[in-house]
Amino acid sequence: MANLANGPALSRRARQVLQQMADADPAEDDAEIVCERGQCWLSDDRIAPRTVRQLLLAVLIGCDGFGSRLERYHINEAGRRFLQGLPPYCDRDGQYRWLLADCL
Repeated sequence: MANLANGPALSRRARQVLQQMADADPAEDDAEIVCERGQCWLSDDRIAPRTVRQLLLAVLIGCDGFGSRLERYHINEAGRRFLQGLPPYCDRDGQYRWLLADCL
């Protein structure tokens, strides 16, 4: 589990969703959040759009098909590193940082 003193501040629910995405089989749709018309789902679990936004703003998930009728989100490398307790963000020199602002 990530060091709570470092990295992006996430709600408990956002951490649960991120962990569920990491634990899911990437070959299955269960590994993605799917949103359509303001409703978001991860497998059979409904996810609040604010939870999806929180993960997106923290750059811990990526979007496939943004702007289309159906939006799909997957966990990215930063999300996996965060769950492992590692600094999630890589700067231009290849160094990993806890805060995205430190990479700018």
